[in-house]
Amino acid sequence: MKKRCAGEEKLARELGRYRKKTADQARELAVLRERLGEADQAAAELCRAVDAILIQTALTYGQEALDEESGEKLGVRLTLPEYRVEEMLARYEVRARPDRQAGTYVVGVAARETG
Repeated sequence: MKKRCAGEEKLARELGRYRKKTADQARELAVLRERLGEADQAAAELCRAVDAILIQTALTYGQEALDEESGEKLGVRLTLPEYRVEEMLARYEVRARPDRQAGTYVVGVAARETG
């Protein structure tokens, strides 16, 4: 059995620490990738929900949209005043819940309390 010199032992310890560190980083990266996948799924679900709300709102309150030249029905159009997202969220809060008996959603908007 060959005896290691002090320099070899130091390098072996450094190599061991490096391998442990990279293994720890690989485990952490796997966890972060999983969380990112979950966040992507949640964001896609949120986009679908917002799209469904916009579709239902336009179908319920919008006006028929026609092609100006042919008169062909294009769909439904709902025109809203311009708004700023941050301003609306700062000024108002929204609550929504399904009313299963009526087969509807109840959406409430109220001014945020300041203070």
